[in-house]
Amino acid sequence: GGCGKLLLEPQRTNQLKYSSEFDNAAWAKTRVSVTQNTIVSPSGAIDADKIIPSDENASHYLVSYSSITLGLVYTQSVFAKAGGYVLQISGSVGFDAEFQNFDLSNGTLATTNGGLASITNFGNGWYRCTYTLTATSTNFFGRMNIGVVEDTNSIRTQPFIGNGIDGVYVWGAELEVGSYPTSY
Repeated sequence: GGCGKLLLEPQRTNQLKYSSEFDNAAWAKTRVSVTQNTIVSPSGAIDADKIIPSDENASHYLVSYSSITLGLVYTQSVFAKAGGYVLQISGSVGFDAEFQNFDLSNGTLATTNGGLASITNFGNGWYRCTYTLTATSTNFFGRMNIGVVEDTNSIRTQPFIGNGIDGVYVWGAELEVGSYPTSY
């Protein structure tokens, strides 16, 4: 009983395969491990993964490749929750080397270098972190990285040594053409 709601937004395609299965081989992992289904996600199920950086003094991130087109605006978003480190979304192949750090402990945007970003509270410590960039080339292997950095002032993919325990919880990633994210 009761009135329903209308969701009025454009129809878009999520270009990320396995967008809530970060342990899947479709996600290339660079000095991170992924522990699947560790905590309750915004969906209400225990299906959020944890990205844990290795103990190597290097950058730590994962990526899923997508075809991108020069001049189009793309928005990447991911639901994230604090797990001991800072989330970083950065441009890479086909995008300028821009980045945005997300302070998941305080729910705020931190250090940035270009692009447009937002962080939206979804309750229970979860935030939807979004980052928007314009493609600087046409590329079949374009990507935006989902990374883990040591602190809110870190530069793009800044090296550090992980402790093997802490990380960042993630769920529901999207990469779509447009200047803002649509519903997951």
